[in-house]
Amino acid sequence: MDYISLWDVMQEKSRSQKKDAGIWDKIAKQYASHTKDDRSTRIAWQLQELNLPSGSSVLDIGAGTGVLAYPLKETGCDVTVLEPSAVMRESLHGFSIIPESFETAELSRTYDYVISSFSFFFKGFEQSIQKMNAAANRGVHIFWFMRSSSRPIDELWQMLHHEPYASEPDAEIMFCALKQMGICPAMSLFSQTKEQIYPDEETLLQYYTTRLLAETDEEKEIVKEYLLRIAEKTADGYVIYEDAPAAHIWWKKENSISE
Repeated sequence: MDYISLWDVMQEKSRSQKKDAGIWDKIAKQYASHTKDDRSTRIAWQLQELNLPSGSSVLDIGAGTGVLAYPLKETGCDVTVLEPSAVMRESLHGFSIIPESFETAELSRTYDYVISSFSFFFKGFEQSIQKMNAAANRGVHIFWFMRSSSRPIDELWQMLHHEPYASEPDAEIMFCALKQMGICPAMSLFSQTKEQIYPDEETLLQYYTTRLLAETDEEKEIVKEYLLRIAEKTADGYVIYEDAPAAHIWWKKENSISE
């Protein structure tokens, strides 16, 4: 099995189906807030897994709103964030910032550790891994999905567009593709139930209609009916519970491909 090609084919199919490269700009504010309360458990796991020495230089690729960058900074790491979305960057303060996509960014230095936390949506698996590896002095850490889509997304996409949702390739495929490249990675798993909290109905519907490319009134009504049926109404807003198994895949430079 050619896992590298499988990864690239699945990623391209997923990217092509969504049709909108600017989706993260559109949902940045909801992204920054709707999982605020459930992230503490996942971040604690990530920090424990990383266990980076204080003072380490870190490149956080696809840093988003700083979900992992801020905690790493608090542990004493010198964090540089790479984030192409201008809307996401509005939440990043006190970091060296590379405001480019990873594929086109020309990295002027190396870092002790290079990290991608649920942001490995890059074009060209092998080239991206080689670029990450070249930028790391000590090791590379990737956090990725064991299952890249949620049940609401899967079911609603089928209802709206009458085709299966094209999920990104999962962590098992990534692990096998890395081995195919000659890297000897390690992998550990994390299981959690995410509580995605939306403060009001408008925010809930806007997030999902944007992600699902629901444009007509009929499509938006389908999304609304489905979400209000599964969401739990609480004092904090609307909560959607999702099983979100994840993986931490990492390797030291001595266990990687030669430069």
